[in-house]
Amino acid sequence: MAKKENWCHYTKNILKCARITHKDPEAVNEDDDVEVLKAKLEANDPYEKRLKQIGNDQAVVGGMPAWVVRSHGDSDFYANANPAHKIPQQYSVVTCKSLLWPGAVTFFSRARWSQIYVGDGQKHENKTYYPVAPPKMCSDPEERNVNEEPNPTEAFLAAKEKAAAA
Repeated sequence: MAKKENWCHYTKNILKCARITHKDPEAVNEDDDVEVLKAKLEANDPYEKRLKQIGNDQAVVGGMPAWVVRSHGDSDFYANANPAHKIPQQYSVVTCKSLLWPGAVTFFSRARWSQIYVGDGQKHENKTYYPVAPPKMCSDPEERNVNEEPNPTEAFLAAKEKAAAA
């Protein structure tokens, strides 16, 4: 599975309308045939053949291939721990990464495969939007010294006691 020729498309393709199926067209006039309208939609945005090799996909913007296949980990074969199973085990993981849809990766290991998509739903473009970083935050101002709050009642009582004692 570490060769691109061994991989093919299994799921339906994403159409130009950002769906995998066309919506059922609504007849504007009574004379319009729904089947004819549906055929026009499919002619403008056709379905791609399933189970086609990924090597036949068009290159992405910038001339890079649409898919990158890599093998990760130990690619040696080991005898199976169960003597009944004579097929040797291999513990490497093969990844098939889409460059057209960044974030779409298919993993294959030990006769099992799984797919994951962690992306923003945008196709690869030659010009990428990079948001500008916000300006550096200002430092906090120096704090003032904390003094006790003057209490005129206490000062009046202390002065009255001092006068009475004198």
